[in-house]
Amino acid sequence: MFYAESMSQIEIYRCPLAESQEALRCLHHGISADQQDALVATLEQLRRQDAIALENLIIAKEQDQILAATWVQPAPGNTAILWPPDFTSPAASELMRFVDGILNEWQVPLAQMVIGSSAEVDIEALALADFHRLVELDYLSLEQPQADPKWPASTLHFEPDAAKHPTRLHDVILQSYEETLDCPQLNDLRDPEDVVASYRAQGEYKGENWFLVQSDRTDIGVLILADHNDGKVLELVYMGVAPRVRGRAFGEHILHHAIRCAANTQAERLVLAVDTQNNPAQAMYRRAGFTAWDRRTVYARVAD
Repeated sequence: MFYAESMSQIEIYRCPLAESQEALRCLHHGISADQQDALVATLEQLRRQDAIALENLIIAKEQDQILAATWVQPAPGNTAILWPPDFTSPAASELMRFVDGILNEWQVPLAQMVIGSSAEVDIEALALADFHRLVELDYLSLEQPQADPKWPASTLHFEPDAAKHPTRLHDVILQSYEETLDCPQLNDLRDPEDVVASYRAQGEYKGENWFLVQSDRTDIGVLILADHNDGKVLELVYMGVAPRVRGRAFGEHILHHAIRCAANTQAERLVLAVDTQNNPAQAMYRRAGFTAWDRRTVYARVAD
């Protein structure tokens, strides 16, 4: 259990409910514009679902004034999300030390912070809670997705409701992670059940949007989609194929199936995130008409 800590005249402690609104305004002020929108959406969702969601909202206070705030949010899949403090605050380092204590208690294998690539961060302060730069992601969008009538028919079979077959789903996800170019640092970090739980928490889960991909009646890949904004936006949460079938354009066929799904549901946008260093995937998405709308950096605390 962590209690108030002192740094000269500054106290660091979990925020009382009566001060939470002021603390959240302070937190909102300290984070980048893209995180502000995400924070508002997250809070609105949590207010409906979890009365104790803000118990790890941490504040730095001096003489009755809140100087800075940070929030450590437990997340599905045995992970945590960090909403960082204003790094210009003199209390930022002590807040990060407090975060380190919380995460040591939780012992989650992965905690992460996603922030606009142009946002200013204090690398040394983040390191106090063992957060380090993990990967840079391009956020891509296909506007008004339409199925390409010239795209050749696929020999692949897409079996929906993949989550109803957990053993098969876990097996093919683990296979798809082998020698992957998308965030390879996270391979073997969590159990398959935790990975699936984190995917399921993205957007609105619908079983018909989770596909086991088969070739010759054998599972060779997976496609996971999620609804956002009442179906106006469809997110490609994850797609991957087993190493033994790579090089056969199966990835492009899976992508075009995702585009057909978006078109069939009349989604206005199909969105995804991809590692900036994954050149083959980047090229595939660009060929399909995706364009970049943002770039963000992931800082992560990864268990040894």
